[in-house]
Amino acid sequence: MDRTYRDILRSSRLYPVLVLEHHASHRQREWLLRLSQIILLLTLFIVGLYWWSGAVFNLPLLAGLGALYLAWILILELLEVYFRSYYYGSIISNDYHPEDLFTFTVGRIIYRAARPGDLLQGFLASGTGAEMMRRAGIAPETWQEFLTKRQAPAPLNLLSRRGEVMRLRQLVDLLLAADPGFSAFLFRHSIKPPDFLAIADWVVREIELRAIKERWWSHDSLARIPSLGADWSYGVGYFLRRFSRDLLTEPAARPSPLALSRPRPPAVKQMEAALLRSSEANVLLVGEAGQAKMELIWQLAREINGNRVVLALRGQRLVMLNTVLLLSTVTAGPNFEATLTRLLTDASLAGNIILVIDNLSALARVADQYNVNLANVLDPFLAALHLPVVALADSDEYHQILEPRVALTRRFELIQVAAPDPAL
Repeated sequence: MDRTYRDILRSSRLYPVLVLEHHASHRQREWLLRLSQIILLLTLFIVGLYWWSGAVFNLPLLAGLGALYLAWILILELLEVYFRSYYYGSIISNDYHPEDLFTFTVGRIIYRAARPGDLLQGFLASGTGAEMMRRAGIAPETWQEFLTKRQAPAPLNLLSRRGEVMRLRQLVDLLLAADPGFSAFLFRHSIKPPDFLAIADWVVREIELRAIKERWWSHDSLARIPSLGADWSYGVGYFLRRFSRDLLTEPAARPSPLALSRPRPPAVKQMEAALLRSSEANVLLVGEAGQAKMELIWQLAREINGNRVVLALRGQRLVMLNTVLLLSTVTAGPNFEATLTRLLTDASLAGNIILVIDNLSALARVADQYNVNLANVLDPFLAALHLPVVALADSDEYHQILEPRVALTRRFELIQVAAPDPAL
């Protein structure tokens, strides 16, 4: 193991949990625990049948074996309790301490990188890195071939970040800066650094959501279970489920008393007014690359969850289209057009959805590659009353790709997003 990565791992409070997870993962322990419990129940059932039939047992031997087996199950249960005491508190609550040095997700990556001494190799060997590459539309055999041909850079000194909890976005940003070959590899596949960092944010939210769903007994998880009527009204289209996620259920959309006590940003008021129009209730947020545009979306989500919006918007679901997944799935023009049309139809039929398109420029660019007229596909839905749309675009790509498409942009109200508002 490389000393730099080994030292930072052993300096972290999460090190024992990462060792446990590496040698016997959470899923493996749960499977082993369930199997042990099933075997115990079957054994007790068989012993009961023999006892009922009058068979003679060696009771001391049977009691000893039973005690050993119960001890084995107890050990598994205690290991799982120990793991969950860190995992759920960290992942769900983001309750990290300075002595953790990094998040649980980053720790898994560093642990993978420690033995070869190559951070990129550890990143791609982890489930998180592989998921990010999949979201970027890069096949495993492609990046594996790149790994075999590249010359690994010197190990990074991550210990210099003491006192700061390193998160996935920071690690990916550091990796891109320290490994120009990897940045060039992504660029050849049309993935810019801001795109890859956005994928990192998306993957982190998915990890958080999986942890929340797994902890089904928590108040947050129980509160997310919809009523029967809500499930009916929310539409159950396959394409909508596959290529989108409900932002209102995510941690960033939780309203806090402090956030709700602040004045509402003018851009949020303008966005709400546009979404209330009787026709063409669509908004296009344009601004520099970064989190400012998405923060306005989260602010709107908190407004809806906190019932600070007008009555007409209450009960609406703020659903974001996963553009990266959609574009990495489709392989031809007809497939692209049919998939997008079906997804929009599902959202429109649901009747209570505000659809967020996180990268309208990328959608238009890929439509051109497939010789698909994106304006013709979107126009019936943009003109309708049943599906308000909020689209996002970086300033440069808006001027280069979207602004000349009057047939597409005429259905949107343009809102220029400046630097992040301190009021948010």
